[in-house]
Amino acid sequence: MRLGPTALQVAQVGSGHVDVFREYGHDVENLLPGALMAREGGAHVTGMDGRPWTPYSSGFLAAAPALHAAVRSLLAEVDGGKPASEGR
Repeated sequence: MRLGPTALQVAQVGSGHVDVFREYGHDVENLLPGALMAREGGAHVTGMDGRPWTPYSSGFLAAAPALHAAVRSLLAEVDGGKPASEGR
């Protein structure tokens, strides 16, 4: 489900309007401002490996602090933490 521009969707995780946002690949121009707003709002923002997200990360996960670990675990279980095109 698309809720609008990527940066807005990510920022909405920080504001509490959206619980989780994930994206694979590199979309730095849209993820960077959203990541800043989400982090400032208290969301956990990481790569799919759980390390802090950087513009060089191959995946992106922003989630409410209470959900972040569970979402990472579920994604790893469902698709090995990778997009289907990367070895599923």
